[in-house]
Amino acid sequence: MKKKKKTEVKEVKSVDEKKNELKRTKSDEYYDEVTKENEIIEVLDTVNESESGESDEVKEKVQKPKLTKKQFILLNIQFILSIITLILAIVYFFQKRVMFALQISLGLTMLITGVNNLIIYKRKAFTILYFLLGIVLLVLAIINILGI
Repeated sequence: MKKKKKTEVKEVKSVDEKKNELKRTKSDEYYDEVTKENEIIEVLDTVNESESGESDEVKEKVQKPKLTKKQFILLNIQFILSIITLILAIVYFFQKRVMFALQISLGLTMLITGVNNLIIYKRKAFTILYFLLGIVLLVLAIINILGI
């Protein structure tokens, strides 16, 4: 028995078919590159989130603390006292007699700031400083009023 040799017939592709195939492979390569870049970006974002230790939910909670009515009122009092203190500081440059009012206003502002710092922001480091400054300023104002 004789074995017949199989001859392979190569398909002859037209020039247009070769161009289309080349275009498809280039677009597939581009798609693969873009996909890889997007995956790398997602991984980097995930790493950045894990390094900072904060997810999107945590960031929203940090940015928007929910205030109770009492806390809201305390913040408004602090704002109003700060404005009054600023106005009295400007007036003090022209009228030295408002020194006691400025001390009272600044002392109360410091006390309210200390309370807000403790209750709302939960920071204890400067709270003591705010309380001490507030008390000292109020005592100095009382001493100035009494003329001691």
